Amino acid sequence: MEILHFSHDHPLNFKDVQKNEGTDVLCYGCKKPILDHAYCCRECDYFLHKSCAELNREIKDPIHPEHLLTLDAGSSSYICDACKQGWDRFIYCCYQCDFGICMPCWLEERMIKLEIHQHPLSVLLRPSLFFCDICSIEDKGTSYVCHSCQFWIHKSCASLPNTIKINDHHHPLTLTKQYFVHVKCTTSKARSSRDAEINSSNKDDELLESNLVSLPVNDEFVDLVRHFVKDINVNKFEKETKINDWSHQHPLLLFDVQNINEVKDDKILCNACVQPISLPFYGCRQCNYFMHLGCAHLPDEVQHPSHPEHLLKLGRFTSIYSLITCDCCNMNSNGLFYWCKTCKFYVDVKCAFLPSTIKHESHKHPLVLGEGSHSVCKSCGYKSSTFIFRCDTCNFNLDYNCALLSKNVKHRWDQHPFILTYRPPNDHPDEFHCEFCEEEINPQYWMYYCHHCDQSLYARCIYDNWSKTKFGGTVQVDHHSHPLTFVRKMKEFACCRCGPNALMAIVAVKKAKAIRKSNKREHKSSAPAT
Repeated sequence: MEILHFSHDHPLNFKDVQKNEGTDVLCYGCKKPILDHAYCCRECDYFLHKSCAELNREIKDPIHPEHLLTLDAGSSSYICDACKQGWDRFIYCCYQCDFGICMPCWLEERMIKLEIHQHPLSVLLRPSLFFCDICSIEDKGTSYVCHSCQFWIHKSCASLPNTIKINDHHHPLTLTKQYFVHVKCTTSKARSSRDAEINSSNKDDELLESNLVSLPVNDEFVDLVRHFVKDINVNKFEKETKINDWSHQHPLLLFDVQNINEVKDDKILCNACVQPISLPFYGCRQCNYFMHLGCAHLPDEVQHPSHPEHLLKLGRFTSIYSLITCDCCNMNSNGLFYWCKTCKFYVDVKCAFLPSTIKHESHKHPLVLGEGSHSVCKSCGYKSSTFIFRCDTCNFNLDYNCALLSKNVKHRWDQHPFILTYRPPNDHPDEFHCEFCEEEINPQYWMYYCHHCDQSLYARCIYDNWSKTKFGGTVQVDHHSHPLTFVRKMKEFACCRCGPNALMAIVAVKKAKAIRKSNKREHKSSAPAT
């Protein structure tokens, strides 16, 4: 086969490529080794993987949905907007926005890892005639290919479960490289008996989904541990008006409608999960230490799906300003946590009890926990470097933080609650801007929105990197005569021992700005209709 490719002046011939004097031959498009056949120009030592040579010249991609991306041959002047590195080979560009993503980053967005193959597989979006290495059927359509060894399979074969149960055998069959039963046989043999079981299977699936944890929860005051762990019976705990908990030096009293006036805080945070609390709850008013009923009865050990090697033990810090970084959501917390001492693996209480499979109202299929592998979250558009909940069928991903977003949030400067919105309102003609950071919100991602006031918020501005940290505790230090209070660090903050501290001025400015916004909204809501 011979083709003319835009990236090279001479025709390219499809041939078997051998190593050049013992060294790997690299593809000009992606810089990955070529181990089999490729398109080449021997005169110029120019080589292209078949998959790279057949890339569409223009594509519409979710990584830059505003405009079409054009495949460019690249030059030394290109900087990839994903990895921020210089790149002189194939790159998808938007010339209008000066945006570009190099081929390794673009391919990484489309890679999967199967247990039956040692290398990652990349999705080939352009239909190509190929011979599937799983089912041995020649076909043309969306497929997955290994650029290292030309392992090529159907998209449907890539979605096959690792085990399957058929009527002809009393043990489950495991998908492996050497097949004891062909894939096409497991899916076609005894079709009549399978049809008879379809209704029963569908009912089992419906029952399974009905037992899954449903998200999002209604508001941020929901006791998530009780929501996730169905067998925690807190009714018996409500009869205990005082308990002694290992995590605090004083007895914890039960607060309910009768004695809630003893607590003056307008928004109380649980010291275990660092989430807002609603009645009833346990607390020590003397130390501003409070706990959900569920969090006050946490198990000493848990088995977490993201760290199956060892049990995780419940722990706490003795200092109010000590923080752990959760290995699931990558956020800081000074609440209780579960950890593996051997592996130095930490997970906060919220993430510790989130099940391995969930049901989210934003998607029609269950979402299963898996490694992020730099997958892009559907909610926020950011790459996940830890764990995500995914639907492989639809290529739908949610990171931990977005999966745990509540349906409604209330802010003290706003009259109405903000509602989690998965797509922009149809009757909204203007752009969306976050009321906190004042940046424009991309409507393809989730936002919090108030229809009454036409106000929008970035989820990240409400749930920032300190959202699992409880402030307000005090500590006495040797070099200062007064107790110091643990507070949120401002961007302009400078340590009093290292330089001037403008904290009070910063707080005053931020409060004045918030008051102006509140007055503006009140004026807008009271203005007569025109």
